[in-house]
Amino acid sequence: MRLHYHFDVPEDKKVRVVVDTDAKNEADDQFAIVQAILTPKFRLEGIVAAHYKAGFAAQYGGAPVKDSMMQSYAEVEKILDLMNVKNEIPHFKGCKVPVGEGWEEAEGVDFIIDRAMAEDSILHLIVLGPLTNVAAALKKEPRIEEKIHVVWIGGGPYPYGENEFNLCNDIEAANFLFASQVPIWQITTQAYKNVRIGLAELEDKIRPCGKVGEYLCDQMIDLNNRTGWLSDWPKGESWPICDIAAVGLMIDEHEYLYENHPAPFITQDMHYIPQPNRRTIRVYESVDTRYIFEDLVAKLRIWYRAEKNSNP
Repeated sequence: MRLHYHFDVPEDKKVRVVVDTDAKNEADDQFAIVQAILTPKFRLEGIVAAHYKAGFAAQYGGAPVKDSMMQSYAEVEKILDLMNVKNEIPHFKGCKVPVGEGWEEAEGVDFIIDRAMAEDSILHLIVLGPLTNVAAALKKEPRIEEKIHVVWIGGGPYPYGENEFNLCNDIEAANFLFASQVPIWQITTQAYKNVRIGLAELEDKIRPCGKVGEYLCDQMIDLNNRTGWLSDWPKGESWPICDIAAVGLMIDEHEYLYENHPAPFITQDMHYIPQPNRRTIRVYESVDTRYIFEDLVAKLRIWYRAEKNSNP
């Protein structure tokens, strides 16, 4: 798609990106997808849909969400439709269940392998849900270990960890990747839950940006209005749009806001067991919330103004 900026990003600073998303899980992946589409630093090679709530149901009771991966895939298509780029951005179905529940073929897994092997440059995987699709790709084609970099929203703060949604949906996949040599940037709850936005700010800054702006706000308000979901969340007038943190860090890596930790082993109750002899992973427990959100707002406004002027 054509981006409408008066600046360009030098070719040697552009990065190849695939977004992996449990898009229908709640209401924040959609913002991250839009930001990734509008970021000129990214060569966005495609989007892969992920499952959700399999592990959540096991941890907290209830049944897994039926066809959650397909719901995510449909949500990805909806966002692409609203931006009129459905035919321009490849998008694929991922694994339907966690890797521990049996091997399965998935077009999104094959796509990750294909793009990782296609060029010498690193493929950056922005993972907004469980690590299932990436782990499945690495299991199927171990050679991609040296060709990918993972930026993952998931896991509790160090040193102990805690129950966390994305992690609980595939602990085995996280352990598999942590035990590999794949470079990983982990964004913990301590960082991503601080990407906090008021609904009034979204109404003011995002809603005016065409059909996609309206949808981003409406689907968040719809989820916010559900009662009896979780007793203390949503809070009524604010929301952590967590997943834009992963996109923001691929735009600007936020030097000095991370620490390197030996990749831990993760228990079934999502606590970290130190593994001092393992390679290190980069762990973010803070991000620049305002920079990341305002970057999204500016890109969406610029895009909408240009689209409006070209289609009066």
